[in-house]
Amino acid sequence: EAIQPYIREVIPTLHNVTHRLIPMIDADIAAFNGYMEGVRMPKITNRERRLRRDKMQTGLKAEIVIPLTAMRL
Repeated sequence: EAIQPYIREVIPTLHNVTHRLIPMIDADIAAFNGYMEGVRMPKITNRERRLRRDKMQTGLKAEIVIPLTAMRL
């Protein structure tokens, strides 16, 4: 009972943060999948290697931004 007023005060903030974090799970999965698509791309020609590298880099950058955003929340 002593901490109930505090709990009532922080619940809205926790609720808000939870609603912002849940979509980040899907975003994190999508970023990883984007990276893995790059890993699976052909790498025979210079163009294919460049496209593969670009796809992997895009996925890796998202894989960094999403967890950092989650940590900030």
